[in-house]
Amino acid sequence: MNAPDHPLLTARIALAHVAALSPFRAEASVRSCVQGESLWLRWPGALNALTRRVLATPGAQLFDHGEWGWSAHNSHFPCEVPADDEFRAIADVVSPQQISTESHGDKASYGLPKLTLELVRSTQHEETSAALLSLARLYAWVRATPEVVWQSWRVCWLKQTALVLAPRGKVVKLDVPPQHVQRFWGSRVLLPSGFALSPKLPDALTLALLEAGTGEIALVQKRGVSLVPRASFGAITRAGLRLAIQGGA
Repeated sequence: MNAPDHPLLTARIALAHVAALSPFRAEASVRSCVQGESLWLRWPGALNALTRRVLATPGAQLFDHGEWGWSAHNSHFPCEVPADDEFRAIADVVSPQQISTESHGDKASYGLPKLTLELVRSTQHEETSAALLSLARLYAWVRATPEVVWQSWRVCWLKQTALVLAPRGKVVKLDVPPQHVQRFWGSRVLLPSGFALSPKLPDALTLALLEAGTGEIALVQKRGVSLVPRASFGAITRAGLRLAIQGGA
C-alpha cells in the first residue's frame, strides 16, 4: 500500500477555543478527543483551511509521530497523545451554535487574556534540578561515578539526548564541561540556569498558560518550550543507558 499524499495531522488546542472550529463540524474526516481543558484534533493534511485555522488558534501545539513515538513539533522529548480509538467525530464536540460567553464579563471571549512570557537574565542563584546532555556523555559520567550519587535521579531520552531530573529538594551535580551540558532549575517549570521568566508567576499559572497537561513539566529553552510527561522518566541504570546508546533510542 502506498503512503497517503496527505498524512494525518495531530494538534492540541484549549477547549475554550472550540467555537473556532464550527465551520468544520460537518467534516467526517476530522476527529477529536477531549481531555480536561484540552481538545485534541486529528485531520488530513489536505484540509488546508483547517490547518490554517488551528495554527492561528492561541496556544495551538502540533505533534509529530516518528520512529521514537509521539513528540511535540520541534521537540526532542516524548509525550503522550490520545490513542486512536479515543478520537471521535468533531461534530460530537463542536456545537452548531456559538458558545455562550456571558459569564466572561469584560474578559476575552475565549481562554485567558494574552500574556507574553519572556526569558530574562537573573542574578539569583538557584540550585540545578535538571540537566540536558547527550546519552553518551551521561553514560560516561555514570560509569565513572558511584551509584549513590545518581541513584535517586530520573532520566528520559529521545534519540541520543537525555534529560536528567532530580527529586524535589535534590540537586543534579554533573562533572561535565559546561559546553556539553545545559543546566536547569525549578520543579514543574524548568528554566535555564541564570535565567528567569518575566512576568514571575506561580508554576501552576505558568503551566496553565503553556497549556500543559496533567503530569507534564515544562522545559523552557531559548528556542521554545517542551512539555515532558513525568511518566516518561525512569530510573538511571548503567545497563539501560548502554542499551539506549546501542539501540539508538
